[in-house]
Amino acid sequence: MRASSRTILMIFFSLLCTGAAFAQKANFSGTWNIDTTKIDFGSAPHWVLPVKFQVVQSGEKATITRTITSQDGKETSRTLDLVPGTTTEYTTDAGDKSKCLILWNADQPGFTITLQSVKADGSPGQSYEETWFLADGGKTLVINRSVEQANGLKYSIKAFYNKQ
Repeated sequence: MRASSRTILMIFFSLLCTGAAFAQKANFSGTWNIDTTKIDFGSAPHWVLPVKFQVVQSGEKATITRTITSQDGKETSRTLDLVPGTTTEYTTDAGDKSKCLILWNADQPGFTITLQSVKADGSPGQSYEETWFLADGGKTLVINRSVEQANGLKYSIKAFYNKQ
C-alpha cells in the first residue's frame, strides 16, 4: 500500500512538472528587424508592415515598441505595455482611438494581438490580428497578420523579423 501511494505521488508530481514545462511562454525580448526578402507583399507596399519591433518581456507582460515607416518615409514609433487579458487603449496623433488586446496562445508558444480602432470623426478605423511565434531556434520572429483597413480593404500577410 505504501509503495502504491508513493507511485501515485510520483506520477502526480511528474504530471505537474510536465504541465509546468508546457505552460512556459516563449521569450520575445529583443530587437527585431524586418526581413523583406522572406515576405510576399503581393501588390501591397512595404510600408504596410512595421520595420522594427523592440520587445521587453517580463513574465507574461510585454512592452512592445513598434516602429513604422509611413508612405512618405517618415519613421515613427509607439510603445505599448501589454498584459494578457487586459485591454490597452491609446489615442494616435491623428486622434484615432485604438483598443489593443494580447492573449497567449494555448496551442503554440506565442501570443495574439488584436487591435480595433475608431477614427477621430467616429467612423470605423482599421482592425488587425497578429499571431506571433518564434522560429529558427528563437532567431526569427514570425507574425501572421490579418488586416481590415478603414476603407474595407482586407489582406493577410506573413511577416518575418530577424533578431539583432
